Amino acid sequence: MRCSSNPLRFAARVNPRLSAFIRVLILLALAIGVVGCGRSPQPIVVAAVDTATPTPAPTLWLPSPTLTPRPTPTPSVTPAGWKTIQEGVQIRQSTAFQDGRVTHVYALRLDPSRVDVHVRYDPENPRRVSDWFTAERTLAALNAGFFRPDNSPVGRWVIDGITFGRRHRRMQGEFRIGGGGVSIRRLSEPDRDDDARIVASIESYPLLLWPGGIVNPCLAHADERIEGLVRSRRCVNLTDMAERLVVGIDGAGHLVFILFPSQTFTLPGLARWLKHSDFNLDAALNLDGGSSAGMLAQDVVRVWGRDSGRDVPGAIVVLPRVFGLGGESP
Repeated sequence: MRCSSNPLRFAARVNPRLSAFIRVLILLALAIGVVGCGRSPQPIVVAAVDTATPTPAPTLWLPSPTLTPRPTPTPSVTPAGWKTIQEGVQIRQSTAFQDGRVTHVYALRLDPSRVDVHVRYDPENPRRVSDWFTAERTLAALNAGFFRPDNSPVGRWVIDGITFGRRHRRMQGEFRIGGGGVSIRRLSEPDRDDDARIVASIESYPLLLWPGGIVNPCLAHADERIEGLVRSRRCVNLTDMAERLVVGIDGAGHLVFILFPSQTFTLPGLARWLKHSDFNLDAALNLDGGSSAGMLAQDVVRVWGRDSGRDVPGAIVVLPRVFGLGGESP
């Protein structure tokens, strides 16, 4: 059936008596959009509105990234423990690091009241530390300090009242063996032991730890000096890495010699390492560096330590102390 273009006219022709009623229905249908011609009724979409109080979504707390500051390299030591090889003589071997480099550490600790310490010097017959060690019945031997190509000391060495070498402007500290015991002093300070008998003394560079365990400011501010911000004639060779030999005195009054036989430490790095080590040093002086550094001690069944890599004209030797007369000991 063809769809009429006017539904009201179509309703009038169907039945006159129903005409009025049909007209009302058609008008109502047109009003609500149900009737159409040639198209399907469009659905009415009702959007549901939730009037209830919304539950907030849980908040995921993510911690802000924390930037970990780059730690200052801290000197490290792996103690192997002290071993007594003679009354008043102890040895210890450990490991130390600086900037990824590693070295063995040989430490010799002496009770000055139980042993005798002497300095030997023979410029005409320089020899390795091992030869100095076997020349006498020593408990230990190590090279004495810096020396020139002609085997004369750099700085002054005093042995039994005789002075060898001459004053050097770079020398900062003095290791002294005297009637009052052993000591390490700053050369820039007045000598308060003028009246004390000096058995032996060695001047050297640099003074790593001032008395009181204070890192030498010349080394503590090494970065500024390396960059040229501060110039000092007393601060040299700050970036060189070499074998090192150190003499120190700890808080208990022990004499401590420490050998680093590998090219691991710079002088500023060595000073910081000693400061933070468990040696408890009150003062420390760098005795020597390079291939001449060596130290040996007589263990129970073997010779302990590391020999020097070259001949040296002087040595520090450790001998048993003889008490009383006729070699009697308590």
